[in-house]
Amino acid sequence: MLMNKIRSSVLLAIFLAVQGCSGGESSDSSGSIPPNVVAPPDEPSSPENGSGNVVVTNLSSQPSQTESNFFPPASFSYKGVAEIDQTITSAFTNYTYTFHVYLPPEYQQEPERQFPTMYFTDAEWYREFQYRVIDFEARPLIAVGIEHHDRRGTDYVMPGAQSYHLFLTEELIPRIESQYRVLDGERTLKGDSGGGSQTLISMFLDDQSPPVFKYHMAFDPYITGLGNIESLMAQRDTTLMHKTLVITGMRRGFHSTVAPFVDRLESSSLMELNVYHAVYDLDHQDATWSSFSNALKVVYGE
Repeated sequence: MLMNKIRSSVLLAIFLAVQGCSGGESSDSSGSIPPNVVAPPDEPSSPENGSGNVVVTNLSSQPSQTESNFFPPASFSYKGVAEIDQTITSAFTNYTYTFHVYLPPEYQQEPERQFPTMYFTDAEWYREFQYRVIDFEARPLIAVGIEHHDRRGTDYVMPGAQSYHLFLTEELIPRIESQYRVLDGERTLKGDSGGGSQTLISMFLDDQSPPVFKYHMAFDPYITGLGNIESLMAQRDTTLMHKTLVITGMRRGFHSTVAPFVDRLESSSLMELNVYHAVYDLDHQDATWSSFSNALKVVYGE
């Protein structure tokens, strides 16, 4: 089981905080839960509609299997190193963010090696869990978690998300890449709920070639926070995205808005966008625990 009684009270607190930001959007309340999606075919199929090149692959409905000791307060012994409580002040958002960096054991063992980077939101909630999963699975990547607190209602919705995107790309990433040995062009941006909304907004705003972020992960994202979805998509139109998106929906969370959004992507005129979509028969607060390890497999392999 992904959840247990030890974690239930903590997860409930997280859920209430996330709902406070998202406005408490819910999904299917009919009491009849439709069947989960089936395992993907051997090869993803091309979209039937639209003039673009968006390929959607439906992932298995089986959520990630995680160990209970990934979640505090159980003990965990890191093989890598977590450098915590660094700060950076943004000229774009006029806010000082606390961020934390995980370095895999190979970072010290192989001093000439460069590593892919993952940036993720809401580190005050998800840092410990995600660092433990990365460490346990021996993923050789640098993970950067940013805390947000009362900034969630500003940084995760338009127009504030545009300033936050500039903070990421013009301030935080240069800071990280001047301080650590990173593999150029191999960046991932990950978010949950409202943070997932920001991840999707950044996906559209990221119009550099090659893109700043090659991979995006959005777990049960708050789609309403995207603002004018059509306008954001239209800005990209038929330009090349060169991106991979892993997006998940919880049936008792935001699945009812995530699924139509995936359909809209598939029928759009966006170019070179690979979408991996999973639906889990779980609640909104289960999004990170159910999605994270599976998403790592999509982006970084088994």
